Amino acid sequence: MRRLFHFIAFEMPNMRGLLACSLAALACLQAACTAPVRPDHLAQQDKRSLGRIAVVAASFQPEYVFDALTTGKGDAAARGALHGAGSCAQAIGHGGGWVGGLLFLVCAPVAATVGAIGGASGAATSEQIEEAKAAAQRGIDALKLQESALQAVLRYGKDEGVNLSRLEGMGPATQGDLPSYAEAKDAAETVIELSVLSARALTRGGKDLRIALGMQARVRVLTTRDGNEIDTLTIRAGSELRTLDEWLAADGQAIKTAFERGAASIAEQALDEILLIYHPKQIRQQQATGETERVPPYALRAIEPPIRNKVYWTGRMTYGHLERYALGSLQPEFRWEPWPRGFDIFPGSGPGQAREVRYDLRILGAEGVAYERRGLAQAAHRLEQPLNPCRTYRWTVRARFMLDDAPRATEWTGAYDTMGGAVAPWWFRRGSGAPALALLPGSVGWFYPIIETPGVKGEACPGR
Repeated sequence: MRRLFHFIAFEMPNMRGLLACSLAALACLQAACTAPVRPDHLAQQDKRSLGRIAVVAASFQPEYVFDALTTGKGDAAARGALHGAGSCAQAIGHGGGWVGGLLFLVCAPVAATVGAIGGASGAATSEQIEEAKAAAQRGIDALKLQESALQAVLRYGKDEGVNLSRLEGMGPATQGDLPSYAEAKDAAETVIELSVLSARALTRGGKDLRIALGMQARVRVLTTRDGNEIDTLTIRAGSELRTLDEWLAADGQAIKTAFERGAASIAEQALDEILLIYHPKQIRQQQATGETERVPPYALRAIEPPIRNKVYWTGRMTYGHLERYALGSLQPEFRWEPWPRGFDIFPGSGPGQAREVRYDLRILGAEGVAYERRGLAQAAHRLEQPLNPCRTYRWTVRARFMLDDAPRATEWTGAYDTMGGAVAPWWFRRGSGAPALALLPGSVGWFYPIIETPGVKGEACPGR
């Protein structure tokens, strides 16, 4: 009976919570796990074979999905009651028999009542949720997401020195439409097809009705010579949580900005994977240290601030259980592993040698990129403007270089060897979510190093 109540209370109404708990448990087991397993050969395909590249966008309207974890106070009350009863069953523990049954009969009604009251009091009404659903859809329908994503790809390609042309009127007319682009062989040798499949709004249904926005895109890479698919990616992007009023202010400008950032993120992930990312052919053996940094060889190791892993038993636990590193200044110096390393290709001017090595540094806040410098010549940089005091940021860096007259880059720095196994970025961009990324609402940015700024005068911030 106790197991039945546990299943009803926890697994049926709240599978998301169950998955999150499983993810947390997996994170806690990291210290006991063996070395992460990853492919023996990380080299990318010969990207020179792509030749002239054209980009095409879909013409259909993306699906709109509104996902509310509760649909109103009644639903929240029912969930709260079941959770309360399940908590009671769990608290009784393994002591079965008639004594355990009596205890449950006494405990369950009280716990269920308290849970129902708590659930209902903390939830929005069904009318508010329906209003939010309609309002978010009006804002999303006003956007041309397919065109926005295509323009983001063209802009990013230009920034990275990749020559991309555009195909007009050849993209998919429906989600199931998969053109071969054989008729485009005179215009391009390779086509990158971009389809925004869905635009999403997610709310937990709390009283303040905070909503996150997101989008999912399918990217196909095809050769026009025979119409064969070279690669297929499934890429997601998500936003921070905001109230409905914040999203709708100034004629929905925040909605527009969120999807522009989502389109830019999808464009970068797609072109990085298809055209830029270089993986070394030899894999270094990471030495075990007291503070294993979990940065695999296809990304640069963070030196200062470092990546540190620690198991938390408090609410400050994060994905990958990365430690929040406290900065001593609002304008710190960042340092990272210089490229190339002993197992990388070597710089030079001949075939197969890299030249023009530069670094891109990014610091991300709650609303996107807070600080960025591209083309740094040294593997260190002191910030030229201060960060905001008492804030949490993530930072990352990558190397860029020319190889065989084509631009290449490393993956952005992140603790991808974590969670009890490798959470490789290319798995995420292919939509596999292996082993646990399917549970994450944004992108591989969740595994970037975390930093916390001090107060204006370098003092500790309240609550830390």
